[in-house]
Amino acid sequence: MTPCIPGDQELADGKDNHTEGGWSWRVASPQENTDLGLLYEPGNWGDILKGTWAGLIASRLPAGKDSGPLACLDPWCGAPEYPLLEGPARRLEWLGSCGFIDLQRDWLEQAKVASTGLLVRQALLSRGLEVRLEVFDSDPGRLEKWAAVEGTEALAISSGEQALQGTDADLVLVDPYDYLAGWEKTLPLIAGLADSAVVLVYIYNRSPRGGEHTRRYKRFRQELDKLDCSYLSGRIGSDILLPRAFHEMLLLGPASFLSSVENDLGKATRQLACKMSTAGCFEKGGTGSPGDQPGE
Repeated sequence: MTPCIPGDQELADGKDNHTEGGWSWRVASPQENTDLGLLYEPGNWGDILKGTWAGLIASRLPAGKDSGPLACLDPWCGAPEYPLLEGPARRLEWLGSCGFIDLQRDWLEQAKVASTGLLVRQALLSRGLEVRLEVFDSDPGRLEKWAAVEGTEALAISSGEQALQGTDADLVLVDPYDYLAGWEKTLPLIAGLADSAVVLVYIYNRSPRGGEHTRRYKRFRQELDKLDCSYLSGRIGSDILLPRAFHEMLLLGPASFLSSVENDLGKATRQLACKMSTAGCFEKGGTGSPGDQPGE
C-alpha cells in the first residue's frame, strides 16, 4: 500500500528537473543571515507549504473592489527577501519541481528566497493587477527593508493584531511566530474579516508532542468549528524523518472563493505530503549506502 492518493504520486515518484539540466542555485553566505534575528531558517518546509498555498490563492483572487488596487495585508511580514542558504537550497533541489519553486525562480537565481508577501505581490502583478500591500513587523530592521518595494506601505502600529482591526484588505496573511500561543486574540478578528476577505493563516502545530500542545490545538479547533464561516485546512510534517510537529495552513473566506481553490490546494498539499512520506518511510544506511539523504 502507498500513503499517496492515486493521481497525486507524480511528485513522489521521482525528481522532475524540468529546465536545462535541472535546478541548481548559488548558495548565499551564512553571514548574510546574522542580522535578521530569525528563529527559523527561511525556505523550510513550512515556507514551501505556505508559499504554495499563497501562490495558488493569488492566481484566483478577483480584482480589487470598485476597480481599485487589490489590497493585501501582511502584518507579520518579516523581511521582503532572505539569503538562500545551503539547507534550503539542498531541500529545494531534492524536491525538484513544484509551484513554490516556480514562484521563487527569479529570487533563487540570485541566491535569495522571497517572503510570502513578496511572492503574493509578484503573482498578482504578473496577472496585470494593481496591488496595494500594507506591511508590519515588530522588528524595525526587517520592516525598513520594505521601503525599497514599490507600492508597499509600512503601517505605523504596534502589533500585528492591531492591523487586523478594521482593515479593508482583500487578502490577509496571518503568520505570527507561534499562532497557537495567542489564537484566542486573533481568531475572532480573522473570523470577522472572512465574510469579505480571504485570510490565510500559517500555524506551527506542535500537537504531536502531546500534553499542553495537544490540548491547546484541540481547543483551537473546537472554537474554529463554532465560527459561522467556511474554511480549508491542510498540513504536512515538519520533517521527512521523525516529524515532531506539523506545518499547517488555514484558509478562511467567502465560500465561493474557497470552492474555486479547494481542489488545487488539496492536490498540491497531498503531493508535498506524499513526496515527504515516501522518502522517509524506507532507508538504506551503513557501509555502501549512497549517502544521499533526502531534503531535511
